[in-house]
Amino acid sequence: MITVTLMAADPMEAVRQALEHQQYASGVELRLDCWLAINPEKLVLCLGELKGRFENVVLTVRLPRDGGKWSGTRKARNSLLLELIPGLQSDIYLDLEIEQINDPDDQEIVRLCKAKGFSIIRSSHCFDPGINHELLDKMGDVPSDELPKIAIMPSSTSDLLDLLKFARSYRFGNQIVLGMGEWGLPSRLCPAVFGSRWTYAAAAVAGAPGQLDASELAGRFFTHRMNQDSRYFAIFGNPVSHSRSPDFHNPIFQSSDFNAGYILFPLSRAENGARVIREWPLRGASITVPHKQGTLLWPGAKADDAVKAVGAANTVVTQGQDLLLFNTDVEGFLSPLRQAGFQFDGARCVV
Repeated sequence: MITVTLMAADPMEAVRQALEHQQYASGVELRLDCWLAINPEKLVLCLGELKGRFENVVLTVRLPRDGGKWSGTRKARNSLLLELIPGLQSDIYLDLEIEQINDPDDQEIVRLCKAKGFSIIRSSHCFDPGINHELLDKMGDVPSDELPKIAIMPSSTSDLLDLLKFARSYRFGNQIVLGMGEWGLPSRLCPAVFGSRWTYAAAAVAGAPGQLDASELAGRFFTHRMNQDSRYFAIFGNPVSHSRSPDFHNPIFQSSDFNAGYILFPLSRAENGARVIREWPLRGASITVPHKQGTLLWPGAKADDAVKAVGAANTVVTQGQDLLLFNTDVEGFLSPLRQAGFQFDGARCVV
């Protein structure tokens, strides 16, 4: 479920980058807007190298307003595509923006693509923070035979969950729905949860805010092995990107053939945690600063004795509709002291 974005400056470098990730990537996105010069013959050779090795090959000439490097106008880009398409192989994806639907050039591009056996990705990007509901509504204009892609910039956990709600009501399983930036990270780690055909990852340089390196996506989170039946666990925090917890949990899941993933989940407000657990859904979560105390206010939360004593939890496990809260920090600190024979009575401590 990983498509690697190749932002190389020339076709040979693009192929080299692609081959580095072949073992776990199902697809590649060839970003022609990054090429120093676009040579049709070299493009054909490049596509030939990629098509035999990857299930999906996406051809993109991204405009600056969508985060690309194309230096010309949209019309000039469309003219380039009209020149290139007749000489290209079949069975590739071409990324076009939703903004140009019904444009005469777009209609001709689509006609040529259908004649060549291409598939169309109809994409839209919004880098303004928050949920752009007008853009979500516009996704309804995407023809049923095209693969819709939307990438927006949530500004909170609540925004991300609103995006998830949209994903589940749109074309679940036949779409690409991505949250960019810090708050969108879980959508990149869990494409199946959002009904996305794949997630995008970087080969060397990130192609969008929050895009992870492909080797990290596969090596730390095993995203390429996740599917609709996978169970998910997470670590809640703010910030949380520094956590090494996935490096401990995910290899254990994989070695035990447990179809599960442990992800980083930045949580903007403690009260959002209960909503995430139920709507994702998560089977359980670790909790780090600053949310260990706020968990006690979650609806359906049931605290163990340690949580009640210290007023904080670092672990939550689901049991039906209940959220069972635990604090393993206390025992984790005291246990080795007991084993060492430490005498607690009368002892002083420095915090």
